Formats: sequence, structure tokens, C-alpha cells
Amino acid sequence: MYFLTAHKVHLFGIQNELNGEQINYVLDENELLNKGINGTLSLVFNGIKQFSKGEKHLKLTCDNCVGQNKNNITLWLCLYLVICGYYETIELNTMIAGHTKFKVDGNFGMIKRKYRKSTIYSKEDFVKVVEGSSFLNKVQCYKNGRGFSYYDFKVLEKYFEKLFKIAKYHHFLFSADRLGIIKVKEFVDSE
Repeated sequence: MYFLTAHKVHLFGIQNELNGEQINYVLDENELLNKGINGTLSLVFNGIKQFSKGEKHLKLTCDNCVGQNKNNITLWLCLYLVICGYYETIELNTMIAGHTKFKVDGNFGMIKRKYRKSTIYSKEDFVKVVEGSSFLNKVQCYKNGRGFSYYDFKVLEKYFEKLFKIAKYHHFLFSADRLGIIKVKEFVDSE
């Protein structure tokens, strides 16, 4: 028996909040490395490289997903970028549970609005929807190994120690004047 199933296309967005421009990674179902840390951080790393104009301070905001964003490997990548001199400081903030809407979602909303009025038969059709949704939405495709690379960021565990009880922290600061040290801060609800 043959079952007809819908073709999957994955969408991952990274936004530069200074100008509102967003890189939307459109990946065919066989092009996504995985939804784990290496797939996610490879896209984040590529976005950082594309948006970088030589700034020395980077501020990252991500959702609170422990599997993809809020984990030691993400912290180690930030440490690595500071230690190697890409940035003098990196501030990493994760959102509080229940408050998970941020700038990227606005551009996704424009894509969703265009998507609902479109007929899509292929990844290429979906790319056209993303590009036509707003001048702020840019597309990056994998193109059979071209476009960006996947990396194994888990190799960083050889060089750094784990931060335990990471889930209770929401603010992380990495600074060149305190190499190898992560300043952390908990969210304190004032209510």
C-alpha cells in the first residue's frame, strides 16, 4: 500500500533587531540535520556571520527550549566566540515561560498570512511565499550542501565545563575581560 503524505519544509528564522531584517532558513525535509543542538547552532552561527558588520558586542535572545537553545553547548559557543576575539561581549537572554513571543514571530506572522493565500507544491513555491511576504524576510536555502554548513558543536565539551542547573538562569554574559567565566542571572518575578 502507498500512503500519500505531505512534503515537509522546515522554517527557522534569525532576526537582526537593528533593521528588522530576518534570515529565514527554508530546509527540505531531508536537508535538516536534526532539531537538536548541532542543527540549530549551525543555523544561528551562519546567521551571526551574515549579520555581522564587525561589531564587538552581540546580544542574542532566544526561546527557552532546553534541547535547542538553553543548554551548555550554546553557552560554550558563546564562550568560544569571545575567546577567539569575534566579540568583546555576548549577552544571551532566554525568554521566561509563558512570555515566548518576540520579534521573529512578527515576521513569521507575515509569512503565515501570505502562506494561507498561496498554493504550494514544492520547496521553491514556499521560498517564493517567504520572499513575497515582506521586504524584511530574506531566504537562505541549503542547496545540497551549499549555502551554509552544519557543524558538530558538541566537540566544545572537551574544552569547557558544564554549568549545572542551567534551567533556572535566563541571562548570561560572556566578556573578553573575564575569559572563560559566565556571569548568570535568574529571573525574579516581582509579583
